[in-house]
Parts: sequence; C-alpha cells; structure tokens
Amino acid sequence: MKLKLFFTLLFLSIYSNAQEQIFNIPETWDIDIWNGGSWLHFSNIEYTFNENCMPILVESQVLDFGSGVFVDSSRLTITYNGNNEPLENINELWNVESNSWENELRTTYIYNSENLTTTQNYEWQNEAWVLVEVIIEEYDTQAMAYEVIYQDYVSATDTYVNTGRNVIQYNNFERIDNILYYDWDIVEDDWVHRSRQTYVYDTNQLATQSILEDWEGEQWVNDVLEVFTYDVNHFLIETLKSDWNTASSSYETNSRELITNDAEGNPIEMITQSYLFGSWVNSTRDRRTYPDCLTLSDEEVAFEEINIYPIPATDELTIENTTQQDFALQLFDINGKLIKVEQLLNYRNNLDVSSFNSGVYILKLSNQSGVYTKRIIKQ
Repeated sequence: MKLKLFFTLLFLSIYSNAQEQIFNIPETWDIDIWNGGSWLHFSNIEYTFNENCMPILVESQVLDFGSGVFVDSSRLTITYNGNNEPLENINELWNVESNSWENELRTTYIYNSENLTTTQNYEWQNEAWVLVEVIIEEYDTQAMAYEVIYQDYVSATDTYVNTGRNVIQYNNFERIDNILYYDWDIVEDDWVHRSRQTYVYDTNQLATQSILEDWEGEQWVNDVLEVFTYDVNHFLIETLKSDWNTASSSYETNSRELITNDAEGNPIEMITQSYLFGSWVNSTRDRRTYPDCLTLSDEEVAFEEINIYPIPATDELTIENTTQQDFALQLFDINGKLIKVEQLLNYRNNLDVSSFNSGVYILKLSNQSGVYTKRIIKQ
C-alpha cells in the first residue's frame, strides 16, 4: 500500500489569490492541524536549493498517528535549463510495504525563446512513463498569456482530446481583469462556459476582490467572493472567503486566511479559520522559513553612503552614491530572475521603472568592497 498525500508543491513561486504578493520559495514548510485545543504538527516539507537558489529537491513527511513519528510521504525532483527554467519534475511516493520510493508523476516543460508553451504530464504505468495530459499556452505580443488549453492524450488512437480552456484578459496595468473557464462539450464539439473569475483593484493596482461566478441557464450566477486585505507595505495579511446563498441572494462568510509576513513580505505563518455559528474556528496553520540565498548576496555590506528613493516608486528610482566607488547594479524580481543590469558611475543615478509591473523587487549593488541589497516596491 502506498502512503499518499498530495501537497501543492509550488516550487517556482507561490502566489496569493490576489496576484499581487509573490511568495518566495520556503526552505521549510510545516503544516499543523487544529485538534480542538491546540495545534498538532501534521506534516513538513523541506526544500533543497542549487547554487542559483532554485529548489532541486522537495521532500515531504506526514505524521503517523499510530506511532507518533513522521514518515516519508512524497518527494519532487526538479531539473532546470540554463535560464533557470524548469525542464522536468519527477514526483515519487513512498511505498511503506516495499520501503522504497516509487514513481508517480512526471512533468516536462517546453519553451520558445521567451515563454513556456507546452507542459506535458505523465503517469507511471506498467514500469513506464505514459503521457496523459498536455497543457498549451498562447501569448500576445506583450508576452502575456491569454489562452491555456488542456488536452488529454489518448494513446490507443494517438490523439489529443480537449478537456478545458482558460481565456485571460488584462487591464491597462497588465493585471488580470478576468479569466473565463470553459469545458469541452463532446456532443456539441465546442467549448462551453463553466465559470468566470473577475478581479477588482484599488488605486495601487492591488487586487481587493476576486469574484467567481458559475454559468447556469445561459447566465452568470454568483458563487464565491474573496476579499483581500493588505498592510501599509502592500503585503497581503488576510483573505476572506464568502459563498453565495441563492435563498437570501447574499454572500455568507465561509472562511479566512490570516497571514503574518517577515520584513521582505514572505509569509512566515498562515492560519486558516472556518466561520461556524458566528465564531471563527481554527482549521490549519502553516509555518515557513526561507533560505539565506534569497538575500541574493554572499557578504552583504551596509553602505550608509547609498540613498535610494522614492519607495514605493512609480516611474523612476533615484540612487545617490557618495562612496566615490563604482557599482554594478542588478535588479531582480521577487523570484530571483535578473531583469536589469547597469553600471553606476555617477553620484546620482536614475533608474527607469515605469514599464515594470507593480510589486516587490530586489536591488543589488556590488563591487570589490562588498554587496548591498535593498527591497524595492514598484507601484
């Protein structure tokens, strides 16, 4: 018998439903369940990183209630290309009878010059990998994904059968305006509406609401409402979920997630609660720690002579340097992807950030004296 526990191992980046806050990959991820009076540590996940601070191994364990000890559950092995893009994931499950790892799932990724275009999912069957699903992504001229098509692979006929389709529309700030979800109708031989998700934003382009609707009887019907709350640093601190009650024609509170972040905006604790009989009741809690490599520096040095403003920035970032030293500038997105490189040779340097999406970035200045890093917020 296999001990199966499926985790959402989001190894590249962990996104909140609000789209805005991007969670770094943790080094440890512990999950607790509420047993009525206290938290019970139920499972743990550990990530191993390569020299580029990309996870290459994700191992999970779960609590064996009989023995009271943690036992192996699953592991995920990840390989990358030269651009730090994943090429292949292999997921294995621990077989408690044979006391060994067994293949379960395999995913391969195909790219064009800029974007991920095809994802292939395989299952381990009869001692071989068997292709079961293909996911195809289409992009517009701005490299924004606007369509995702899901297809099952039928090996007997060597054909691909449509199953699902997502169509994504964006607002003027390159934020998702809505996503239309379709199912494939084999009788009509066409796509049919399933659901629609619409986002509402504030003046800082932070998503404040997510509205999910179902397609019923040739019209959209309310289903789930999520409301997002942020702190003064634009870090997500609460997600409130409500379900639509057709009898009362109103939303009724269902659950919420309370988030505690570190100074960089990474969640270190996330508590999920259910709303029962007018009171909040704990459900699950996850606790995360993060690797040192996320600082993007080996020996960080505090340069008091460097002044960076304004933060948050809108169009331009000013970097004042009175050290009389030259610096190499690197700007990374929150996932560690290098997006800009410059040399700072002047006392005052202006960095154009007008074309960047709103969010958190890491600025790195380095020379022979050391490395300086600072978190930047782009509005």
